[in-house]
Amino acid sequence: MITITKEVAESRLQYWKNKIPDMVSKYTPALPIPRYDKPFVFFHNRKVGGSSLRTIIAKEANRTGLAGKMWIPCKNEGCVPYSLPPSQGNITIFAGHINYMQMTQIIRETKARSILLGMTEPITLEKGQTVSYHKLDDSYPLFDCITNIRPTIDRVVSCWNYRMTVEMGTLRLPSSDSLTPEDWNNLLPVAMDKHNNGCNNEYARIFGSTAHESEVNSLSPSKPNFLQEFENIVSRMSRCAIVHINRCEDSNKILHHFVPWMSMADMCGTHEKNSNSTGGLSEEAAEVILELELHGRIVI
Repeated sequence: MITITKEVAESRLQYWKNKIPDMVSKYTPALPIPRYDKPFVFFHNRKVGGSSLRTIIAKEANRTGLAGKMWIPCKNEGCVPYSLPPSQGNITIFAGHINYMQMTQIIRETKARSILLGMTEPITLEKGQTVSYHKLDDSYPLFDCITNIRPTIDRVVSCWNYRMTVEMGTLRLPSSDSLTPEDWNNLLPVAMDKHNNGCNNEYARIFGSTAHESEVNSLSPSKPNFLQEFENIVSRMSRCAIVHINRCEDSNKILHHFVPWMSMADMCGTHEKNSNSTGGLSEEAAEVILELELHGRIVI
């Protein structure tokens, strides 16, 4: 067995961090300014520093003259965290707890119809007639996007200690440090917050193919669609620039390159804390969480 020391691990981490500017520079940035026919979307994964990023996006939109063209709940819109974006209006910036495929369908129906209807495929019918039918191309870039990630344990525990305790009033559940491994095993796949969402499988909630919350929250390797959903999730996430709550300097470099109109964004200087401590979790409980949220573990 090869043992990797803390010093070696830190050295390798620094090596890759030093390569980030060069790696980022090789990739094509987003549009200089979001357009109606190709908007900008922030897919906000919960308890991952996204409230701070919404604030940054709103500030940058104001700075660049895009204030009247953004839809950002709790910033320039009423605070209905899980409302769907409008299908009408001249919106070019969307930021919220939006499902990737719901956003895709809204843009298909309202912003890119003429382009998409030109995507056809010929087929010869049984009687010999050749016709063309409209076919969706899921790889066609309908929008520029960013999303956010955070280590799995930190995200789940932060979600639990805020959404399942602070926000729940008389239905509040015990805090994370009071739960045994068996408690986590029983509660995490089924417990819902006041918005009727769980704390498990967040990337499946935002980038998966279903809005069936019970299915999302309990998705596990025993489910027949687990691998297909994982492929869908990572494929969709890979089309967005990704920022990391615990790596603000690297995230700033990524934002400044991939989203030119956010050139003054500073993730290191903006932090809205909407969670409680993530400490006090036993190693055994952490292992249970990692097994239950295998999607998140692999993505990270």
